[in-house]
Amino acid sequence: MKLSIEAKLGYRAALAVIIALAVSHFFHLDRSYWAVLTTLALISQSWGESLQKAYARFGMTILGCGLGYLLFLVVGHNHWLVLGCLLLGVFGLAYFFVISYAWAMFFIGIIVVFMFGFLGLWSIDLLWERIYETAIGCVIAALVTGLFMPVYSRQKFYQKLPEVLNSYKALMKSSFEMAAHHQASSIQDCHKNLNELFMQIKTLLREYNTAKFEMIILLQQRKNLALFLHKLEVSFHYLSSLVVALRILASKQIYCYFEPELHELWQHLQQLIDQVQQALNNNPVLVPDSWDDSSTRKSLQEKFIQATQQEKFSPDEMMHLVAVVYYSRMLDKTLAEMLGLWVQVK
Repeated sequence: MKLSIEAKLGYRAALAVIIALAVSHFFHLDRSYWAVLTTLALISQSWGESLQKAYARFGMTILGCGLGYLLFLVVGHNHWLVLGCLLLGVFGLAYFFVISYAWAMFFIGIIVVFMFGFLGLWSIDLLWERIYETAIGCVIAALVTGLFMPVYSRQKFYQKLPEVLNSYKALMKSSFEMAAHHQASSIQDCHKNLNELFMQIKTLLREYNTAKFEMIILLQQRKNLALFLHKLEVSFHYLSSLVVALRILASKQIYCYFEPELHELWQHLQQLIDQVQQALNNNPVLVPDSWDDSSTRKSLQEKFIQATQQEKFSPDEMMHLVAVVYYSRMLDKTLAEMLGLWVQVK
């Protein structure tokens, strides 16, 4: 029987709590609820997400409790100041709870210090207990999530990446085809398509932010993959600028004049994105030469100089042509860099 993600999450949580209770009983932990609650809080749908939360919780527990303890030494036993710091921690937790998990954990550390301080129970021994019991909960959650019915974030990331590249390629192809027919899409459709691709890329980056914790020992692969995704973001900005500029240029007479050269440029860019897709599918790739080194670019330069001297087109049209060529060249360079980086990743 195939279990749902929710069922797997429930089984993992139950097992993790049992292990945390057993460890607490075996080692006679004074405040075992810290280890148990930490374990329960860190059980997530994927291993990468659990590792990410464990890293943030442990680090910010040390920082929050450590700074809270130093602040407590300064405040002393003035109940009003202690209460004020406690309320400050509550405010910080409520404010950052949705914005940043890490900073929420920091303010929980502040709350713990001043809650026990308000009751007159805080001490250096309690600080160490808080730290090592949080560490126990982090380790148990990470091990259970990674070994028992695991769901890996990196698998979701590698499934999502080709989908994003397909949408990227489709947007590029449709823009070039409309230009070839001297048509311009409506501004609403243009912005809608770009926004959809932008949101897909952002979702992909969120998937990577959890997946990278599962590749903690693959430092070089993580570095190359992070650079690849950065180049993907950069290339999107060049593509979006190209699509907007091409939408204006395609219906003008100047596009017809430079169409042979521009058509070869579109073919070159599509060939390059095809090679990136081939690399994603683990197929052999051939990195095309840069369009800047081609005879087509030299021909376009000569025609551009000629058109400028003869004043064939208005300055606005010439500027739109310059923008289209510039964004295309930068897109060519960035896609080639992405291709090289992905070859290194694999």
